[in-house]
Amino acid sequence: MKTFTVVCGLWLACMGQIFAQSNPWEGSWNTTFGSLHLQQDGNRIYGDYAKLGVIDAAVDGQNRIRGEFTNRGKIGQFSFVLSADGKSFTGKWWWMGQAQNQGEWKGSLSSKTKPQLESHFWTGEYVFHIPQASTEKVRTRKLSIKQRGLQLTGTFEDGKAFSAQLKPDLNSLASGYFYIGDKKFSLDGKTSNPNKNTTWTGEYWTRVDQKNSYIVNLQGVQNLGSFKSKTY
Repeated sequence: MKTFTVVCGLWLACMGQIFAQSNPWEGSWNTTFGSLHLQQDGNRIYGDYAKLGVIDAAVDGQNRIRGEFTNRGKIGQFSFVLSADGKSFTGKWWWMGQAQNQGEWKGSLSSKTKPQLESHFWTGEYVFHIPQASTEKVRTRKLSIKQRGLQLTGTFEDGKAFSAQLKPDLNSLASGYFYIGDKKFSLDGKTSNPNKNTTWTGEYWTRVDQKNSYIVNLQGVQNLGSFKSKTY
């Protein structure tokens, strides 16, 4: 009985350690460039830091991540290596295309609690509206969006896909697309209130010479813990 108890205890301890290491990068970190907040979704890591920009990275090996960051409209790249105890990291950063000019970026873990991401303000529930006359039957549709770094993924209420890439300023779209029925439309746009993101507008088209406007209104922040975008 004693042997069983010891073995069971060791098994539980081992399982607990494995569970704790399942998202080793998730949490808040005190770093060279201010507070860094990271969320981990499998091999993808997303976050923001010091209210300067966003982090978009991927696991690259057992204890390393590589990715991109934004800083007041500029894009840089980085590589972080996690310590054996998971409580600190060392790393390098450089501006995009300038890998020969690297600086240090170090950090220590301050909290393992899943952090809120202030710069990921695009996540939420929206209403996507095409205000002018259109040959399309659907003009107003509910839309769910999740931001991961510079990438927006979402679905409309009918299950059709929405996808867009943010510009480094985080307030406008570099490119994107959405579906009405089986027809794919390209889009771009910008927020009229980037801090609260209550409304954003832009244009969509199927051909360069056939642009139309759209308006998107924020309805509320959504709990997207189990959200999975649909792609076509």
